[in-house]
Amino acid sequence: MTLTTDKTVFSFGKYILTEKNWTGIFADDNLLWIQGVYSDQMGKMDTKLGVAIFNMNYLENSVPNRMVSLVTLLLSNQLGSLGIEYTSSDKDVENKSIVTFVSGRIKSVDMSLGYFHAERNSTLDPDFSRSDFIEPIGFYGYNFIAKFKLYNNISSDFKIFRQIMAHDGAEVTRFQFNFNFAFRK
Repeated sequence: MTLTTDKTVFSFGKYILTEKNWTGIFADDNLLWIQGVYSDQMGKMDTKLGVAIFNMNYLENSVPNRMVSLVTLLLSNQLGSLGIEYTSSDKDVENKSIVTFVSGRIKSVDMSLGYFHAERNSTLDPDFSRSDFIEPIGFYGYNFIAKFKLYNNISSDFKIFRQIMAHDGAEVTRFQFNFNFAFRK
């Protein structure tokens, strides 16, 4: 269900999945979420503040229930954006995640630089985490993304992902180059 006013959006819902033959996440589980977003103009900046709570109840007795809280702030104007996201779970250790990013445009290239600190228990499950990284949880690192248009329907992006694993200090760097095609009439 979603409720909307001029500056706020509030939504909540509950998903229930009952299937006796499945195992793992989404097997006989239910998810409750509540979220709100407030948008306003602060000076010359468009501002969005979001708050959310997710509660996963596992009906399987061997898996404990989980709850995650999330707060986000996004500031943007014609020059670019600055954002921060803070996540905390109900686990006792390694339960926080912080993501910050700055993005903007230089000439015709859109660029973004992000910093990530995603502790092992900061999400409901690794399936809900940072999928662009090789290991989605239990790391800190950064990414750099540059996107540019080659032709009317062809664009490209270059990405660098760098992460240091929290449990053993292993370092992983990945370079990625994509071509994107849009087929239009």
